[in-house]
Amino acid sequence: MSTTAKVALIIVIIAVVAGGAYWWLAGQNNASAPSAPPSGSISSNTAANAQPTLTSGNSNADLNQDLATINAQMNGFATDSASMSQSLNDQPVSQSQL
Repeated sequence: MSTTAKVALIIVIIAVVAGGAYWWLAGQNNASAPSAPPSGSISSNTAANAQPTLTSGNSNADLNQDLATINAQMNGFATDSASMSQSLNDQPVSQSQL
């Protein structure tokens, strides 16, 4: 390998490492500071669209709360699934001839 190729390879490696470090640090900073939603974009039916969130603790109370949240979501999924299944069971309709 020539000296120029080695220098170019070293510059590319340094750029990739620096870019990866920047990307990783930028991801760390964004995760620690959640941003508030813009005030004009909140819809009038936020209660219907609100998604329950899981806690980040590891105590028994936190785990029980997470379990209750997951159970509520699964029950909602089961209800929605049953509604979809019922709506897909179409009955044949006789066609009249003109």
